[in-house]
Amino acid sequence: MKKFFHIAVVALILGLAGWPKTTQAASLTLSPSSASLTVGQSKTISILVVSADQAMNASQGVVSFPTDKLQVTSLAKTGLFGYWTQEPTYSNNSGTVSFAGGLPTPGYKGSGRSVLTVTFKAKKTGAAKISFTSGVILANDGQGTNILTGYGSATLNITSVSQNTNQPSEPSQPEAPAMPSPTVSSSTHPSSDAWYNKSDIAITWSRPNGSSGVSYVLDQISSTVPDEALEENTGTQEFRQTADGIWYFHIRARFPTGWSAVKHFRIQIDTRPPENFTPQVSREGGENNPDVTIIFATTDTLSGIASYAFAYDDDSFLPITSPYTLKKQKAGLHQFTVRATDKAGNSRDAIGQFNVEGSPAPRLTKVPRVVNLFETFSVEGLATEGDTVILLIDGKEVARFLSESYKIDSRAGVAVPEGLILWRQDLKPLLLPGEHNLTAYSVNRFGIESPESVPASFKTLGSVVQIFGMYISTWGLIVSLLLIIFALLLLLVILYERYRHWQKQQNFDINRAEAEINEEIERLQSALDKDIAGTIRSAIREKSVQATTHEKIKTDLVQARSRIDALLEKNIKRKRRSRK
Repeated sequence: MKKFFHIAVVALILGLAGWPKTTQAASLTLSPSSASLTVGQSKTISILVVSADQAMNASQGVVSFPTDKLQVTSLAKTGLFGYWTQEPTYSNNSGTVSFAGGLPTPGYKGSGRSVLTVTFKAKKTGAAKISFTSGVILANDGQGTNILTGYGSATLNITSVSQNTNQPSEPSQPEAPAMPSPTVSSSTHPSSDAWYNKSDIAITWSRPNGSSGVSYVLDQISSTVPDEALEENTGTQEFRQTADGIWYFHIRARFPTGWSAVKHFRIQIDTRPPENFTPQVSREGGENNPDVTIIFATTDTLSGIASYAFAYDDDSFLPITSPYTLKKQKAGLHQFTVRATDKAGNSRDAIGQFNVEGSPAPRLTKVPRVVNLFETFSVEGLATEGDTVILLIDGKEVARFLSESYKIDSRAGVAVPEGLILWRQDLKPLLLPGEHNLTAYSVNRFGIESPESVPASFKTLGSVVQIFGMYISTWGLIVSLLLIIFALLLLLVILYERYRHWQKQQNFDINRAEAEINEEIERLQSALDKDIAGTIRSAIREKSVQATTHEKIKTDLVQARSRIDALLEKNIKRKRRSRK
């Protein structure tokens, strides 16, 4: 009665619309209604709700089974119920399976939808009957009307493992080809190993060739087998506002010869940020220490912490790990933020602050409004005694000095508070004409920098010089000199390029002349060789010529060739001089 009261309350909450009171037939049944298996084998039975005439929104039941023949090895929710007033449980001692759950309006109306699958393992031979001992199906009529009119049952015929006999065995049949499972993907949660901060899930699957339909379910059990009721095979399905956690989309395809293996697709959702946390500030020596260490840690119950980032004093975030040390911080109060980000991209910010004791910012008391170019000018200010003062013009350091080394006596109109001194510093920076900003900060004996002073503005003007009776500004003179230097450099570049071009042309002419001379020499040598050879052959043919005559001819020819070589060399030198 207590279970019935709970399920009735759920039915009233889920279906409070004013439905007319009608009572129709509904039943709890088991599928398949019969099956055969051997000892040691397992069989999965689906618990179905049948409500063909009227929508229902809640049900509960108790299934019994013989404990001597069967034992339950697992239960799996199959997706019809979104709410469970009693989580599915089983007892192998008492031989029962119990459940109680419901779904929101408009409920369910159909010829059979699985709410739970039970996997049994056979222990002993015989007929094992599985049946309901009690049950309730409540209509979605706003009143929780029990419309249950009957139960179904299932019988498992368990036999022993077949024994080998001497009878001739039948020829083995070829194995049927495996039935392919649908392929599953998700545009919102593409990787099963990643976490996402999206609660709306979009699933897409492909229907295998030859299949007549699919059955699918989304739950948080990794090994669920969808029931045998075919779903509308659109190829896509969306699940809105899914709770955080690890979910599984299970789908299988129906073929004429049976069901394919189940395809399981994991989906990991985490929309909650990491837990709140408070960073801790640690440093040795108290607030006079400019080195500050930040210690932090937090947890994330689902996806886990992926990274930490840190920002302070309005600066941008940078990745860090704990502990994180800040070196040589300036004096004053500093605020910081530690950001923890989990693996799904959710983040949690923790804000903290720390104070660094140091000297106050120097105060500039006297800065000229106008400064002539290249002239020395003096500035005065107040700083803590013993501090080093750093002066900056437009952010660039122009002077660094010990304040007490440039101390001056106080003067009228300037109040010097206790602990401070008045100083004066002469500056001669190289500046362009125009507006400039002078600032100052100090460093105390602990190395702690003070904040920067309030900027003091001044203007730089070019001085005037007299040249040939004309007054010209120093800046104008500098610009003129720079232009002249630039023009001279440009002229030098032009002259150099022209010289390089002339030299290149000269080298080209010389190389061409040498080639012509070499060609002429080769031609003359070839002609000379032919003349000498012809003369020798003619002389040898004459029988009357004596040996002395032969020697004389050879000597004359050698002398002639020497004279020709000398003339050629003289001609070459003359041509080279003419080319130059």
